[in-house]
Amino acid sequence: MMATEFLGQSVYDLGWPWGSVTVNVESGVIDSTLSVQLVAPPCYADINGDAVVDVVDLLEAIGSWGYCFECPADINQDALVDVTDLLAIVAAWGQCPN
Repeated sequence: MMATEFLGQSVYDLGWPWGSVTVNVESGVIDSTLSVQLVAPPCYADINGDAVVDVVDLLEAIGSWGYCFECPADINQDALVDVTDLLAIVAAWGQCPN
């Protein structure tokens, strides 16, 4: 005796003039390909995007001081460029990881 397992239903639209049909899914095969790509971690303290956190980024943050909604100098994304952002820049000083 062979048992059939019911996995669910699927609806297919066959188009005009047939309309849609509902079928019971009792078995199937999943075939897929997985692709993995290495991505460098983000370097949020690199405000000008030159892959180095340096005095240029520090000056950019000072120039953007105060309330700033969604600007690159707001490292911690709290809508305010302040000493916390300056300290984050100093903590990330040097080459960005690649």
